[in-house]
Amino acid sequence: MTMDPDDRLNIDEALALQLYGMPVAEIRETDCHQFDVMMFFYDGLQEHVDVAIDILERQEEIGIVSLSCQHDFFPRRLLEIGDDCPPVIHCKGNLELLNAEKTVAIIGARAADKEGYDKAYELGRRYAEEGYVVVSGLALGCDKAAHEGCLSVGSKTIAIVGNGLDICHPKAYSTIMGCCSPSGISASRQIQHALWPATAYRLRCLMPSSWLNAP
Repeated sequence: MTMDPDDRLNIDEALALQLYGMPVAEIRETDCHQFDVMMFFYDGLQEHVDVAIDILERQEEIGIVSLSCQHDFFPRRLLEIGDDCPPVIHCKGNLELLNAEKTVAIIGARAADKEGYDKAYELGRRYAEEGYVVVSGLALGCDKAAHEGCLSVGSKTIAIVGNGLDICHPKAYSTIMGCCSPSGISASRQIQHALWPATAYRLRCLMPSSWLNAP
């Protein structure tokens, strides 16, 4: 069932429900009228709203835009991964790329040898020249190479970052991360200042791989 745009949750409401622990499937189906009722019956929800507003205001100051899973710009491909879909993503850059028709995900080993690194770079460059938006994880090794290959021909790339967007790890990649944002986009499921938990490696790879639709 398609929700009327006027009935959708505000971003602070969606983030508050995420912080409260509501599953993404329930957040997707909750409208603003139901949220108003929840405010009376869900103990502590107001405190989560206050925290969400504070987070969003601080992120907005440094150019981070947050999208809920109900927003038109939220990546359709992420919605297809079901319960692993983040209820809210945080972005910096060209939001329209999130639903680009021609995308390819290039993900590989962090400890890649020169052959693997060169191959990822070449794939990033070649697909970019064919008009694809290259998606990768801005990690060591093949991910970095894929972004660099794409950027080498002046094309657009989506960097799926593990940490909050105010943190660049490794710090040496800050230049690449900056290059991704003006015409491309950086995106994360983590809020500002948040570090990616080492135990969640599968989810770390799942976001960029959801854009894998090139031949």
